[in-house]
This record gives sequence, structure tokens and C-alpha cells, in this order.
Amino acid sequence: MSWIKKNQKLVWLVAAVFIILIFIFLRQPIRSVFHSISGSLESWCWERGQSGSNFWAGFFNASNLKDENQNLKRENRALLANLLDFQELQEENQRLRLALDLGLAQDFSLKEAAILTEDLAGDYLVINKGSEDGIIKEMTVITYEKVLVGKITEVHRRSSRVRLLTDAGIKFSVKIADTNIQALAKGEGNEKITLDLMPKDVEVPIGALVFTSGHESGYQPNLLVGVIAKTGNTDIEPFQKAEVEDFFKIQEATLLFVITD
Repeated sequence: MSWIKKNQKLVWLVAAVFIILIFIFLRQPIRSVFHSISGSLESWCWERGQSGSNFWAGFFNASNLKDENQNLKRENRALLANLLDFQELQEENQRLRLALDLGLAQDFSLKEAAILTEDLAGDYLVINKGSEDGIIKEMTVITYEKVLVGKITEVHRRSSRVRLLTDAGIKFSVKIADTNIQALAKGEGNEKITLDLMPKDVEVPIGALVFTSGHESGYQPNLLVGVIAKTGNTDIEPFQKAEVEDFFKIQEATLLFVITD
């Protein structure tokens, strides 16, 4: 103890050197451990960052894919609508060609029209042509096969109302094909037409075509009305009667023609 006291400075010097040596030898492992810990932490943070980045990238990509899918659906619907319009246009062109082939344009001055609305219970329809197109009341409406549809009864600027042959109260003269029989056609409502004032002593053939006669009928002659579907001849009636199957089928009609002359 006395030696230590006497050499206290030397002892502190040796201790200091020893501590420095220990620090030097331990410095490299401590740094390695520190770098290992900090490197692992950095790697974990980078991976989390990448994972978060991938998550948000996936989220925005999913949103973009949804928008692209909606756009594709809209484009597909637009293409289908255009295709339907094109098909309808082709069908209308085909009907116009048939009308020309049948000589309608040679027989009459025509204005083509489309059906806007229809009312079978009321036996009328509305077409998309009106006063702007030169349409006036009492003009006759037909199909491209020269089937009689009815007459214009109301005219507006861009539309007109057509009273069908089947409307109750309609009356016009007709003739039966391949015979000399004349008759009075009557609208009965609900898409029905009957013939009256036919002589009782003549045979009215089932399936015979019925045309407008042009005699006080208010319609141009030789327009198709329908076919004889049923006849009735009783002793109590002064004239023979018949039921007519109307050729005009409103459910199948698309393009009509107004006779303007």
C-alpha cells in the first residue's frame, strides 16, 4: 500500500494505458454490433417502405383498372347502340328499295315516317312527320307493301296522329279480288274490320284479298286491306257479312309512308 501511495502517478498512468488498450481492442466489435443493428433497422424500414409503396401502387392501379373497365363498358354499349342503329338503317333502306321496286314512288308522292307511339285500344298511332314536312289532315298512310294503315287526323309541327282502319266508326268501300263483289268496310275497334252490304246470293271466298275500291272510300284505289277470314249469311239479315283479317300489324311496323298527293 505504501508503494502504491508512493507511485500513485505511475499506477494511474498504467491504468490509463490499460483502459486505452481495452477500448482499442473492443472498439471494432462494438462498431460491428452497432452497424449490424443499424443496418438491420435500415433494412426493415426499407422493406416496410417498399411494402407500403407496393400497397399504394396496387391501390391506385386497382382504381385505374376499375376506371378503365367502366370506360370499356361504356364504349361497348356505345358500339352496340351504333350497331343497332346501323342494322335499323339497313332495314329501312331495304324497305325503301322494296317500295321503289313495287313502284310506290311511281304511283304516289310519298313521305316516309316512323312510328313514335301507338295505342291499340284507341286504334291510332303517332308518326314523326308533321306540318314542317308538308303533312296535312286526311292524307293516307300506307306501308311499303301498299297496305292501307289509315288517315291523318291531327297534325302538329313535327308529328301527326293516324286513325287506323280498325277504329270504330271508320267506313270505306272495298272490293274483293277475283270477284265482282263490292262491300262496305267498317272499323269495329280492337283491330277488327268487318264487311257489310254484300249480296246474299254470292259466294264470298275465304282467304280472298280485299282492296280499296276508290269509289267514295276516301282512299286511293287498289290499296291492300286484308283477307276474308270468316263469312256470315243468315236469313234474318238483308245482306251478307264477313270478317277481315287486317294486313297491317302495328307490332311489326316500323317504316310507314304518307301519300302526299
